[in-house]
Amino acid sequence: MRLGEALDLEVQDLDLEARRVRVREGTGRRDRVVSLSAPAVSALTRDLPTVPHASADLVLSRAGRPLGDAAVWARIRALGQAAGVTGVSPHRLRHTYATQLLNHGMSLTGVRALMGHVRLATTLVSARLADSTLERQYRAAMEQITSRGTDARGTELANSM
Repeated sequence: MRLGEALDLEVQDLDLEARRVRVREGTGRRDRVVSLSAPAVSALTRDLPTVPHASADLVLSRAGRPLGDAAVWARIRALGQAAGVTGVSPHRLRHTYATQLLNHGMSLTGVRALMGHVRLATTLVSARLADSTLERQYRAAMEQITSRGTDARGTELANSM
């Protein structure tokens, strides 16, 4: 999610049983659904009842007030520094998320939809295919191609070269 989308979340946007959250009016004023990981659902199930809700806002401070952009940036930057990672930002985390999904087998069009991108070119900027992933995918595809032997499709492929 983009930072602004996360800060706009309301408790009613969560569907913990289905493990998803609805992003209202993201980029292009379109709604979309984002799946939640099991650890995220677990943390929300555990922590949500303990947070004072002064409003319907989901992302709140410990005092029960909505967080703003600057507070989130500061917290993420501090967490990155504590982990020994420089340059951490909400947007960098978003790019990392897209890259991890792509490198763990999610299709590029699936990453595009999940990220809320209109154009595939935008997703290509956000997600980077690791060399090891490219090599693994290439070897798997070549294994399938060469294991077919001399069937019609293999013959057709050989003749087209």
